[in-house]
Amino acid sequence: MIKTIIFDFDDTLYVGDVWGKKWADFLEKFAQYIVRNESTYKKIMKKYDLTNSLRTQKEVCIMSEKEGFGHRRFKKFLKHNIYEHATKDVEVISADFLKELSKSYHLYVVSLSTQNYLKHYSKLYGIDEKCFKKMYSVDLCAKNKSKAVLLKKIMKKEKCLPEEMLMVGDSLKSDIEPAKQLSINTLQFNGDFNQIYEYFTENKILDCKKYIK
Repeated sequence: MIKTIIFDFDDTLYVGDVWGKKWADFLEKFAQYIVRNESTYKKIMKKYDLTNSLRTQKEVCIMSEKEGFGHRRFKKFLKHNIYEHATKDVEVISADFLKELSKSYHLYVVSLSTQNYLKHYSKLYGIDEKCFKKMYSVDLCAKNKSKAVLLKKIMKKEKCLPEEMLMVGDSLKSDIEPAKQLSINTLQFNGDFNQIYEYFTENKILDCKKYIK
């Protein structure tokens, strides 16, 4: 029987093109900030393929470590530049669904995004933090950057068995695999909230028929 449910944040509690080209702009600015030297900057951009690919915060942090960029400076830069993008239209999971779900289950968020980011976008998108016992951010400067660290912490805190927990997230690598390694139940989100509502209804977690469009 499920007792504790953990949600990823980005592309799980909301979906849509938020960053667009702004994430690539952010990475370019970050690479410039690291080196302050045009020739070295170009080498780093090419080395990490930053001109052609979008990277996650986790990958950017790994890059900063490899280039000898201090953790404190990285966090400071991230904090001051993370909200510069223009928010675009997104679809958000039902607020009533989360509120109703939180009455019967202990809910958590485990994300690779920073605490400031979670607070900023929870408020912006109307995701009530009060529905969750805790919103956790993975320490991207830690040696172990896997969500498994926080999943273990929640398991211990809730005194739950793995079969009493459910991880809901979009990323196979960041959400599903770490949970499966701990034998936690998983639901890989496909971008359609009806999938969550139907899964919860079919598994008798919560009757979500009224939320299905």
